[in-house]
Amino acid sequence: MKTGKELKPGTVIKLENDPWLVQKAEFTKSGRNSAIMKTKL
Repeated sequence: MKTGKELKPGTVIKLENDPWLVQKAEFTKSGRNSAIMKTKL
């Protein structure tokens, strides 16, 4: 299993038995809130 930081564009992941290609990945960390990983599959 991959962590959020390992998701990069071009990476293929398996989600609900279907392969998905990561097209865009954006990691943001705010001072008050927890970190957020936004991806476009």
